[in-house]
Amino acid sequence: MYKKEFDTLLTNHIPQIILLYGEGSFFIDFYIQELKNRLQTHTISQFYFDDFDLSVVVDILDSGSLFGDASTVVLKLDTKLSKKDCEVLLTTLRHSQNNHLIIGFYKADNKTLSQYIQDSKNFALMLKDKISVDVRFFIPTPTESIMFLKSRASSMSLSFDEGALQFLLQMQNYNLALALNELDKYMMVGKQITIDIVRELSYGLGSVKFDDFLNVFFDRNDFLIVYEKMREEGLESMEFLREMQHYFYILFLFCAYAKIYGKCDVKEILGYVPPQFVVEIYTRRALRFKEKDFQHIFEIFNRWHNGIMNGKKEMDIQALIQLKAIL
Repeated sequence: MYKKEFDTLLTNHIPQIILLYGEGSFFIDFYIQELKNRLQTHTISQFYFDDFDLSVVVDILDSGSLFGDASTVVLKLDTKLSKKDCEVLLTTLRHSQNNHLIIGFYKADNKTLSQYIQDSKNFALMLKDKISVDVRFFIPTPTESIMFLKSRASSMSLSFDEGALQFLLQMQNYNLALALNELDKYMMVGKQITIDIVRELSYGLGSVKFDDFLNVFFDRNDFLIVYEKMREEGLESMEFLREMQHYFYILFLFCAYAKIYGKCDVKEILGYVPPQFVVEIYTRRALRFKEKDFQHIFEIFNRWHNGIMNGKKEMDIQALIQLKAIL
């Protein structure tokens, strides 16, 4: 099932076995914590990656806590369990109906995204049972991210101007986890938080490298050198593709708005007003494209995404060369 179905299910019932997986780790981490909060009356034991020991986990789930309370085991894994291990866990929990098992399954560094998703599906099949569910998550959309930020800010009694949270999220390159962590900085502000305050207090950890790449990509021809350096420092293809898609979508909005209205109203386009130099960069770069160019660009992004899902490591460079040829 997907996030929306899972949210609905959780309003009435928490399955005994829950497998969480998907692109990006934010929702996996978020729902592990959410489930721990809901099961706080349980004795909770956690095993992360190499700490997993089947016999220990089974002993906990089979016997419960020392005081006879319900028990929950949380596993964070990047390697799927064997079919035999899954059968043992299923059998144990069928006979221990008050206990729960929550598994967060993450992508290992040595796996492509398509390999990871296939492993996740196989893992889900091995755990399939009336007492279990599996949930696939996707990267939070900008709308979902803003909703999370608003909810967290409200719970912290923080008041943000219209557009300030959007600006904070953009500064973190739409990395929701980074943006949420930034909220702690604003606890001592003591007044409504504006875009200027966000600009002063938040440093765009998620966007520095990407902005450097864009500057080279739009202005010079040695962008592949910069890209290879980013890869050496740990950049993932899917993360990079999402950044490129989002940036070119903004350029498309600027181009389309200008064509329809004959001007660029940045507040209407973005929902907030970024610094003037950012507006000038967006406008200048957007005007380098025609409408038909964007159709071609988004087709390239679709092929790029499919290539990554199929484990084609060369797709990044192929797509970048094709995009550069349109400039």
